[in-house]
Amino acid sequence: MAIVGSDRQGDVKWYVPCIVALAAGLVAIVVVWVVFPPAQNVYVPPFDPDDDRKEISLRLDDDATSYVIAGMEEATVNSKIVNGKVVYDPVEVRGPVTSIFRDVEYKAKFKGIWQLRDTGGGGVEQTVVGTLTGTATVPWDASKKPAADHAAVTTKCKILDEHPNGRFLIEGTLSLVNRPILIGPGATIENARTDKKPMTFLDTFGNRHTLLPGGKVTVDSAGQWVESDDVKP
Repeated sequence: MAIVGSDRQGDVKWYVPCIVALAAGLVAIVVVWVVFPPAQNVYVPPFDPDDDRKEISLRLDDDATSYVIAGMEEATVNSKIVNGKVVYDPVEVRGPVTSIFRDVEYKAKFKGIWQLRDTGGGGVEQTVVGTLTGTATVPWDASKKPAADHAAVTTKCKILDEHPNGRFLIEGTLSLVNRPILIGPGATIENARTDKKPMTFLDTFGNRHTLLPGGKVTVDSAGQWVESDDVKP
């Protein structure tokens, strides 16, 4: 999982008639679970501009790979000592998300949890978990498997464009765990690219899928793709 900030201040069918293949799928789930461990499960209610959460901001420049947090420099975080390590309480946060795509700046909203974790030796890691709504840039590397939370994710978005160096312009709602999650159990994605080009993804098992223009896909509880029959190229 990527570290955001530097310190505390800062066309596989769904039906598989073979037990061996099923077992292999279960093994794959375990492997993904170990390699991409999920964030702490937290309840994140819908965005409310009038709530009293602490204000932060997230920014992703055109050449960045993860969001940069700002605004928590003076925050007070409750903590306690557990087994010789400092354990910090999560902080509910909200704020604007600024991202740049093809030299155009886009604004979105974020609401979620800001968490500090003691890494030992005086080091502290920051993590943000929550939902991003609006139009934003998503870092993406099609050659790698995306991080998939074991629990259902809230991603429901349209992909509007793809940058040559591996970024998507998306519109809608998606889960964010330092880097946004597009693919994961519960996600719904639509290829809404304005240039009408197909898109190729890897699912949580490493299987390659091509999503045609206008095509939609939903990820089931096992992490496999269920493509919609209502495709209008």
